Amino acid sequence: MEEAENRKQRILAAALRIGGQRGLAATHMDEIAEAAGVSKGTLYNFYKSREQLLVEAVLFFVEAAVEEIPEVSDESISGEQRLQALIESMAGSFDRIVENFPIATQAGSLTPPGTEIHSHLLNGLNEIFLGYRKKIRSLLALAQSEGSVREDVDLNALAAIWVATYNGLLYRASFEESGADSLCTEAGVKQALSWLYESATEIETKNAFKNRAKSHTKDSKV
Repeated sequence: MEEAENRKQRILAAALRIGGQRGLAATHMDEIAEAAGVSKGTLYNFYKSREQLLVEAVLFFVEAAVEEIPEVSDESISGEQRLQALIESMAGSFDRIVENFPIATQAGSLTPPGTEIHSHLLNGLNEIFLGYRKKIRSLLALAQSEGSVREDVDLNALAAIWVATYNGLLYRASFEESGADSLCTEAGVKQALSWLYESATEIETKNAFKNRAKSHTKDSKV
């Protein structure tokens, strides 16, 4: 059983490697089998089709990326410390995830809408990202219970924005020239996520936004 699981992981890793070099549309079963050190027949023992294999490879990659998030079960540190560790971890893993991130955006083109494999892809991604948001929300809730995060903060919304910000930076870093955007770096990611967290911890932030809006309205009337 363990040997079969290791073989599947080799196959998925090979598919990701080739897909990252050529794109998923140009990735074929013969090449995957050779790169994984297995026969083509072995691929079909695990997967019904090339599309299913590539979709599973994408889900494997996305799930592995999400697992970069540190565990939340360490009760020896505060919620705020865990959130800071989360920011460090997400920033530190950014460049590694960017290398294969374009593959995730290509998966949809292999699976026509309305097909079983397309539904499997969407359900798999939704399940992974829902778990992703839940981990972040649990850390925010802990920090809120300790008084680090303001009580008026909508934790569900903040967790969703957190995920969207990170994924947006991954997308930009994957499709823009290197160095074109200072936010699409480890330091930039840390800065962006730190700002999100600080916006939920500083009491004056809410008032600052209100005052800025009032000032803008006043200026527009002049």
